[in-house]
Amino acid sequence: MANPVGRTAHSGRKVSTMNSKATIDSLAFFWSTLTGNEKAAFSESQVALKETLARRWREIVESTFVIPLSDEGAVRLLAQTRANPVAEAIVRFWRWYAFSRSYWGPVAWKVKKGFTLKVHAPLVGPCYEDLKYLQAWDFPDTPTTDSLVFWVPLLAEESKSKSPAEMVALRAEQQRSYNLPVNHCSSFGSIALLTALVSAHFKRTGERVPLNWDNAASDTIRADGFRLMAQFNPGGPIYCGAWENTVTNPCVGFFLLGIEELGRPVANPTDQSESEPCDIVEELGQPAVNPASKPRIEPLHLGELGDFGVSAFEDDPFHIISGGDKNKPRPREGDHE
Repeated sequence: MANPVGRTAHSGRKVSTMNSKATIDSLAFFWSTLTGNEKAAFSESQVALKETLARRWREIVESTFVIPLSDEGAVRLLAQTRANPVAEAIVRFWRWYAFSRSYWGPVAWKVKKGFTLKVHAPLVGPCYEDLKYLQAWDFPDTPTTDSLVFWVPLLAEESKSKSPAEMVALRAEQQRSYNLPVNHCSSFGSIALLTALVSAHFKRTGERVPLNWDNAASDTIRADGFRLMAQFNPGGPIYCGAWENTVTNPCVGFFLLGIEELGRPVANPTDQSESEPCDIVEELGQPAVNPASKPRIEPLHLGELGDFGVSAFEDDPFHIISGGDKNKPRPREGDHE
């Protein structure tokens, strides 16, 4: 999974496609695995070298299932199926949620269809035993879809030590508290999607989430009734475990997710006018535990949010957005970026 830097057309619009740095690093690693004789052979034929590197480049592109987007990139992509003010508002809500969690990285991730846990996860990230131990497990390995996923790589607050029913209730409560769109935070995500996301975050930052040996519950249920969980062991590989679905566990929580299917317009897009696109544009306040105490402010465009509102992850995937103070040092690796 690489990160975005280039541009490509998606339904007539240009969005990020790939982080050239990550790709070049992969090509450099490929070169380092060659023997001296193989390298010598390539030195005698530049054509063969170019063809080999081009083929490897295409393989990397084809295996890229998740890329992070800047806030503006997410708006452009979301505006293909939503009115532009609605798209801006959705991205802004998730950015406020990220700020409240002291997270400064991308909140929108473009996901490509076709990623599955059993087949693709061992190919894109370090996985425990290459996940061979779960190949015989009976569960729906639902592949990812072409979608824009809003995700902050931190477990939802207070989400551990809760039963699945309590998690669902908390998920709805946090959706309301943070003023996130009503169609978001409606699922925990499939085990394939969670694995794809944590792998992409690891590719971008080197950070393994969930942190501290914790697990992220998924919507995927094994035939014996156990719920699958995503874990990324500190200093180790990705691990997929199973949790008895009726009990609490102090090491199991969940991520808040907002999933927008790409290529599927809203039911009545003509009803979303510039002046009244939908309810979410009417009240844009900072998140608060008690929504009633949230100050009311006027709707803003992302460009009005200042330095911290927009980040060009496409052009510099390792650029970390600041908190708006240009004199304040920007958080670096390890600071929930």
